[in-house]
Amino acid sequence: QLQPAAQAGAPPQLLPRPMPPAKHARRANISRDELILTTTEGVRSVALTNLDSGEWDRFLPARDGWGQTSPDGQWLAYRYHYSKSVRVYQLPELKPINQVIASNYVYSATFSPDRQEMIVVHRDGADWWDTATWERKREYTGAPIPGSYVFYTPDGSGLWTVIHFRQVGLHDRRTLEPLLLLPAETAPVAVSPDGQSVAVSIHRRRMQIWKLPELRREFRRLGIDWERR
Repeated sequence: QLQPAAQAGAPPQLLPRPMPPAKHARRANISRDELILTTTEGVRSVALTNLDSGEWDRFLPARDGWGQTSPDGQWLAYRYHYSKSVRVYQLPELKPINQVIASNYVYSATFSPDRQEMIVVHRDGADWWDTATWERKREYTGAPIPGSYVFYTPDGSGLWTVIHFRQVGLHDRRTLEPLLLLPAETAPVAVSPDGQSVAVSIHRRRMQIWKLPELRREFRRLGIDWERR
């Protein structure tokens, strides 16, 4: 849990939260009022109000993999370890909805804020899937770095991408043109729901939280704010 700083200028604090025991956790997601944990054994979920109960509310046995929830908390995209497939489940029931197959091993799967599309990044590039028809509507060809991922800005207009070492940063959602490229060894990790802050990883050793309005004010002083492109 991230707690705001008690004093102006002080950094925020990370506070531990209780959680039922689980082996070999891969990724944790907060989906509406639930914690969704993907592990080497499958998917586990528990209501945030029951974190200190010591028990999981639901468990879906599955192969080793990672999961990513949609912004509205309705769906879970689950990718297996060394697999070309991504399975989509309805939350909170963990009911199977569909499965898409990429041309190569999948690195990540991400839903748009409106849940109308899902981007699957894999070893050959990336695919945009229409979640109404489950048809591939767009492709990006290239050779992404291992562990590549993308995530949308809250308003859906941009994409924070970690696909190529020299193109890490914010890109236009439609054209994929770079808007804000980050320094070397700096990668975006998450953006706040209001779009005002972005968390970045520095040299994979520490985290920083950047206030985007302050950053953009500095850019405007230099005449390079991306709204003018």
